[in-house]
Amino acid sequence: MSAREEQTTEATAGAAFRQCASPPRTRAQSSVLSIRLTAEERAQLERDAAGRTLSAYARERLCKSWGGSRRGRSGPIKDHQALARALGALGKSPQTGTLKGVLRACEEGAIVLNVDAEDALRRTCDRIDAMRADLIKALGLKVE
Repeated sequence: MSAREEQTTEATAGAAFRQCASPPRTRAQSSVLSIRLTAEERAQLERDAAGRTLSAYARERLCKSWGGSRRGRSGPIKDHQALARALGALGKSPQTGTLKGVLRACEEGAIVLNVDAEDALRRTCDRIDAMRADLIKALGLKVE
């Protein structure tokens, strides 16, 4: 077999293998858009992205003008880092644990409060839990 025939056979076999080995392309398959940025442009984009990936931020900005689909976080969140700090402060706050401890002690009978005070304490603990859940949802995080 000549060298030319070997190359043709290899190319045909390679194409056949790639066709069998790779999944069929679908219409919904995404494609890549690549652009060059200066260091200053990239730094500005990273600041504007506010904790999101550059891809997600760019997709949101580009697709929003023509109504394209948006993935990931929803809603008009201006500062993800501030939300993250608020969630962290809520988690580290000793008052949250203390309130829940007082409520637990009331439920066990170790502390006696009147009905109104106990209900107010329970509502406060529920509101703190709701704030935490809202912050987690706004940040697009998974609940443990």
